[in-house]
Amino acid sequence: AREAAARTLLRALYSPEQLQEEMTWFWMNHFSVFQGKANVRVLVGDYEEHAIRPHALGRFGELLGAVARHPAMLVYLDNSRNGVGHVNENYARELMELHTLGVKGGYTQGDVQELARVLTGFHVREAEFQFFPRRHDFGRKTLLGRPIRSSGERELAEALELLASHPSTSRFVSRKLAMHFVADDPPEALV
Repeated sequence: AREAAARTLLRALYSPEQLQEEMTWFWMNHFSVFQGKANVRVLVGDYEEHAIRPHALGRFGELLGAVARHPAMLVYLDNSRNGVGHVNENYARELMELHTLGVKGGYTQGDVQELARVLTGFHVREAEFQFFPRRHDFGRKTLLGRPIRSSGERELAEALELLASHPSTSRFVSRKLAMHFVADDPPEALV
């Protein structure tokens, strides 16, 4: 964790790619993890280097997918406790409320529960993202009024694409970017 922090600071000071550094910092904050939880501290450097940095200037959907499949996020938001018959909504709620749609993004508690079911079976083993079919809920799911095909591992990609392309996500993320770069209360036209 200290090495990752030092590397981030050195890049912020000396990198000729300052927009890359600023956006990496922005997305690390947006998709934050707490290094004091479990073994997240040993994963945070890899999280920045392989999930955030390569996608910091790219498509939001690809960044969202990289974050959702990184062990640091899955450990931090307890997805290892999420399995068929023992659904844990923690990551699903954060994914909708803080990462994509925003607090007033038009989702319901039922959507949180359905997304949590989509996320069953996605865990970490030996510090790597893995899908465990025996822990996945293969039942029918509906997210934001749209059916999610019961396809196991591909359900995650379908749900993330639905969230990434939702108009509420565009507004929520655009507002955060405008607040970061322009003003605490950015003009609506800018957002």
